Amino acid sequence: MLTNTSSQMQQHVTQCINCGQCNLVCPTHIAGIFNPLGVLRDLQMHDPETAIANQPIYNCLTCNRCMTFCPASKNGVGMNIAMLIRYLRAYAIENQLKSPEKNEFPGSCTTLAKNSEKSDSIPTVDSLQYFKNTPKLKIAQKGEIAYFIGNLAGLEDLNKDLGLNLSEIPQSVVGILNRVNISPVVLNMKDSGHDDLWAGNIATFRKIAQTNVDLYKKAGVTTVIVEGAEAYRTWKFDYPKAVKSFGLKVYHLSEYLLNENLVKKLVFDNSFTATYAFQDSSRLGRLGGNHYEEPRSILGKIPGNTLIELESAQTSAFDYAGGLYIVENSTTEEMWKQRLHEVQDTGVQYFITTSPKAIVQYSKFDSDIPIKDWAVFLSRFLK
Repeated sequence: MLTNTSSQMQQHVTQCINCGQCNLVCPTHIAGIFNPLGVLRDLQMHDPETAIANQPIYNCLTCNRCMTFCPASKNGVGMNIAMLIRYLRAYAIENQLKSPEKNEFPGSCTTLAKNSEKSDSIPTVDSLQYFKNTPKLKIAQKGEIAYFIGNLAGLEDLNKDLGLNLSEIPQSVVGILNRVNISPVVLNMKDSGHDDLWAGNIATFRKIAQTNVDLYKKAGVTTVIVEGAEAYRTWKFDYPKAVKSFGLKVYHLSEYLLNENLVKKLVFDNSFTATYAFQDSSRLGRLGGNHYEEPRSILGKIPGNTLIELESAQTSAFDYAGGLYIVENSTTEEMWKQRLHEVQDTGVQYFITTSPKAIVQYSKFDSDIPIKDWAVFLSRFLK
């Protein structure tokens, strides 16, 4: 269960050898707004209260890029800055402590629910809205295989000025599943709770997780398919720790298609081609079971399409991740712009991601290269 934050923090702090490698590769340290080694030293020399008072822990992206290069971390075992920061945030909430530089409200890339003792106050997401005028797309209310959408409508609503069309994502996913003869269960549910968990709102997260799992079990669901990276990480790794007798199988869409040998049922249109770069999400990669090859493998089956890898890719990829309350200024804007420059330098036509939040984040900046969701991009090549 998600408990005992003090002992959980200590498990990671004792692993640190103070080499400073984390600072060298941390995007927000380079931007001058966060110091991972400073957090560790405060925890080694003082206590969590001191670390929270001294360090802007909400400026950490919890992307764990630092752990790719940390000698005390290997394949997610040992040192883990992202988890340490999550525990610190939970400790801050438990003890009503304030951290410097934390924004009063969460940013535009989150649908963070208000922390409440009443689970019915956490909004239910209208997932069925995406299929009211799409008679060709087949969904179900009961069955063994479900597709979890999350709160795309909330992200869209918070970012109206960007003109996003996130409804493309669930419609594309269902279209892909229909092509392999699956009519997935789609229900109106709570958001995944990812943002509440990474903000430290453990009680709220547990309520969300329990509600969602109960809804699926009542509908007869045994397998959950997720395409959004943040929701995938949450269902796959965090729900089983929060919900007793979880008992559901969870797959990323790309993982499921490959594992079940269903890609052969997809017929591709080879009349046009494209070049693309891929944005690895830490929630699907470093913190999500290292699913780097699955989405690439399926896109690689599209005739004539070419993937051009970014310099910062896979285990070392720069990622928006869980920047829930991160300070937004010219310095952090430059962080995102540099990533877009890296994409533009490749000369690709599209920038592909499995993270809806990455779509929001990068859509804030002018770019000649559109950022597209993985399933949306894939579906455009299907006959």
